Amino acid sequence: MKSTLYLLLILIFVSCSGVKNRYTINGEISGIDNTKIFLLEYSNGEFQIIDTTNSVNGAFTFKGSLTIPARYYIVVKGVSSSISLFAENSEIDIIADRADLSKAEIKGSSLQDEYQRLLSEINTRFVNKIDSLNLIYKGAEKINDQAVMNNITNLIKSIEEQQKEFLISYFMKNNNSVISPNLLYKLRPWDFNDLAVLKSVYNNFDSSILDSPDAKVIKDWIGNLERIETGQPLLDFSMNDTIGRPISPSMFSGKYLLIDMWSSACPPCRKENPDMERLYMKYKNKGFEILGVSFDSDRDTWISAIKQDGITWTQVSELTGWNNKVRDLYSIESLPTNFLIDRNGIIIAKNLRREKLEEKLVEIFD
Repeated sequence: MKSTLYLLLILIFVSCSGVKNRYTINGEISGIDNTKIFLLEYSNGEFQIIDTTNSVNGAFTFKGSLTIPARYYIVVKGVSSSISLFAENSEIDIIADRADLSKAEIKGSSLQDEYQRLLSEINTRFVNKIDSLNLIYKGAEKINDQAVMNNITNLIKSIEEQQKEFLISYFMKNNNSVISPNLLYKLRPWDFNDLAVLKSVYNNFDSSILDSPDAKVIKDWIGNLERIETGQPLLDFSMNDTIGRPISPSMFSGKYLLIDMWSSACPPCRKENPDMERLYMKYKNKGFEILGVSFDSDRDTWISAIKQDGITWTQVSELTGWNNKVRDLYSIESLPTNFLIDRNGIIIAKNLRREKLEEKLVEIFD
């Protein structure tokens, strides 16, 4: 009798333990029938298929286990939108409509609930305010009201700084949640292009989440940023100019070189080109050069922009858009981006915009 009772208790314990260490995702999507559905995870720079199933009258189930909670994506064959969720070892229920899977209702994941609460707070406290100010800015821009435009710009910068401080505080306090590296990675580099901040946040992460895909990406990202810090040697490359000649930054050795990453489709880039041309004409005979690296994909559009903006410095491009070698080499995530190289091939400044660039050139040459 006792042995039977012990066996029963063991079975109950094993059964309960199995449930706790596994996830079950039950979904119901209206508008689909017998359709293939994929469970994906973004890891190592690409989406990887975790599981595949077929829906029956729109219903489907995925089962598995996780050592670390993960950001999963549910993709339906033939449907452009997708469902994203934080999966953990629990019973998760999803209700969605084929028309827009991104609006799915997700229950059973405490991490997903926390993530939605956090996004809502960010939108309310920061994003919505910035959007409203941008509308006012556009109105002032139409009538060229510089006073209002400057005031709005300062207000937006202040709100963005508040948002950055809020998020850093969240990441530091929630250092054992996979939400932190996930959101930090998503926001790069608009709010977190400061290497010191990135390293402090990453170094504070609990060891339990360091093997998550997003934490690994951040670690690699930090390594890449360290390679392009001021004081580091330039990373050489070769690209063809407008007439097909291979050009490398190292060819400008002995001069101060500004490597400028831009695109014809980037309004801030185009807006700065006249000022850069003025500075180039002023200092080129003193040992200053500019190497423009275009992220364009169409040759005619690229050449047309060069002519329209009156650019006379050297231009190169692979004409592969964002898939060019320089993006990864210099960890480029937004345009315009530039690097100032000294006569010895050492990076001495980054992202010098307008007045800052002129101040630096005055410091060097005048």
